[in-house]
Amino acid sequence: MGEQNFWAISASEGTDRDYSKIFFDFGIACLGGRNPKATAKDVKENDILVLKRSCGKDNPKKEKFSIAAVGKVLEKFHEDSYFDDVEGWKLNYAAKVEWYKQGDPFPIEGLKQGTIDKILRSEPKQKAKEMLNNGEQIPKNKEERFETRTLSNDEILTFLIENGLSTSYAEDVSTAIHRVKRLAAYYNNFLDSEKRPIGIEEPSISEDETRAFLVLPLLLSLGWSEQRIRLEIKAPNRGEVDIGLYRKPHKFDPTVQPYLIIEVKRLGKGLDPAKKQAKDYFKDYPDCKRFIVTNGLFYKVYERDSEDFLASYLNITQMLNVYRYEKNVGGAKEVFKAPLPPEYGE
Repeated sequence: MGEQNFWAISASEGTDRDYSKIFFDFGIACLGGRNPKATAKDVKENDILVLKRSCGKDNPKKEKFSIAAVGKVLEKFHEDSYFDDVEGWKLNYAAKVEWYKQGDPFPIEGLKQGTIDKILRSEPKQKAKEMLNNGEQIPKNKEERFETRTLSNDEILTFLIENGLSTSYAEDVSTAIHRVKRLAAYYNNFLDSEKRPIGIEEPSISEDETRAFLVLPLLLSLGWSEQRIRLEIKAPNRGEVDIGLYRKPHKFDPTVQPYLIIEVKRLGKGLDPAKKQAKDYFKDYPDCKRFIVTNGLFYKVYERDSEDFLASYLNITQMLNVYRYEKNVGGAKEVFKAPLPPEYGE
């Protein structure tokens, strides 16, 4: 069988992306990037994966990472296209893993920055062994894989027209989708280090640019007039609402609550913190029916009355019929329907 190696693997990037639930639910570990095959080529069956998590800037100790869980590799990394859209990121190189957990994440020295790295120091290896021997196995919750397919613009438009969208707006919606895709491709040429011209630093596409060029064109195409849209509304207990959509022209009356709230992240940011934001805004705005978070390409819709809270998900570059990783969560059609003006039917 050979020597058993230990590897530190990350399932998060900062606080805005965390894939660990996918890892645990499906009993996997997955990688993305430019060449994941080369990155994971030395990981073999029976090796140990140490799932690391950043301790954050506020950690009073000197440890940069903590051990969140430990897993035994049951089947080494291989192509798995089912995970090519995890919160909009392509993590389509996966290994089967049996995960174990013991209490809260344990801060420890000896783990380095990076997606996956061989562990050389003895301290994290010893702690990993302890967690394997004394921790509880994390049960897989997702055995079923949903059959998915990519929807065409025509399928989206037909669905929206059936749900009340005026046919006069249909071509505007199609044009807006194409426009967003083209502009995103332009931005990605600079965000991707392999495509970016030599001498140009990685840009930060601001929230204002994301909102103006990627989000508002879609809203206008769906039939929202400018006088029913407000930007940067002061919220009662927390900062500002990025976009508020109103049933009628708002007339700048602060007592009138938005029908729908949209939180905009800058292009390239993850959407993970949005669930808590949705709950907070629903408390502040009892009349608000939906909360949508987007970075211009990926959308999550949260419904106040939804049993599962997360109602639908869209990656506008790959418009799938359902969300792959949660049961009863809709796909592209449901996301486009969510911000339709209320006169089309609620």
